[in-house]
Amino acid sequence: MSEQSNGADVSLETPVGKVNVKNVKSLNTGLTLVAAIAACFCVYLLMQHQVEAKEGSKDLAAAMKEVAQAAREQTCIMRFKQEDRQQNAEFCKSIAR
Repeated sequence: MSEQSNGADVSLETPVGKVNVKNVKSLNTGLTLVAAIAACFCVYLLMQHQVEAKEGSKDLAAAMKEVAQAAREQTCIMRFKQEDRQQNAEFCKSIAR
């Protein structure tokens, strides 16, 4: 009977040693499976990054609003004379919102 083979045998000579691989077709199937799993993992990581980036942008927007409010409050306080600033601090807080 003749021997039937699905793939070829590969022999690699490396500085570390000699590597023999039999039935390359099944090796290609295994590498394809590993590549598919790696692609799925990369997609998962990108989706996680997108969610975290969206949350981070919300936090950044809130911080920028607080800074803008503080700047408006400071501008209002600076319009008053030095001795009147303490008395008008609450007024400036209320209109800075």
